[in-house]
Amino acid sequence: MRRRLVAAAQADTARRAWRERLLTLGLVAALVLAAFGLVQQFMMRQQLDRLQRWATDEYELWDFVLSPNLVVRPLRGTEAAPEAYGRLLFIPGRQRAALVVNRLPPLAGGRVYQAWLRRDGERISLGTFQTDESGRARLFFGLPPDFDTYQEMGVTVEPGGGSAGPSGVRVLAGSLKGGLD
Repeated sequence: MRRRLVAAAQADTARRAWRERLLTLGLVAALVLAAFGLVQQFMMRQQLDRLQRWATDEYELWDFVLSPNLVVRPLRGTEAAPEAYGRLLFIPGRQRAALVVNRLPPLAGGRVYQAWLRRDGERISLGTFQTDESGRARLFFGLPPDFDTYQEMGVTVEPGGGSAGPSGVRVLAGSLKGGLD
């Protein structure tokens, strides 16, 4: 009888240990799945945010392109980027413009491209951007109220975050007077 009681107690202890292991394994699996789900949700949110920014940019670009008052100024690559080219798109009377560039190589080391307006030696920044793997990028920016007094636009390579004034090599340049309309 005692043996049976001891055997039953040992079997019960073994079943309990098995259940505890199974419960622990289930808990670990649930935690792994929850963590995986959170990572997936975060990645999906980032992708959705990128797609929304792209769609907004696309809509704004088409708004420029389809306007009957569109003015286009070409930018040409310099010796530092002879294959590069760009277009400044703006509509007179609006305080917004777009810069569309092609064939500017992606930058490494945290560097960025920075767009500038120049007037009589004075330069103002229009913003910074990175190109995609194909060398393309778009930059939308506000125009200063006295935009028509600026003579030239350029793009330079600058440290990450941009610079207060052009300090890097110029890769694109173009006149704001005349050109393609």
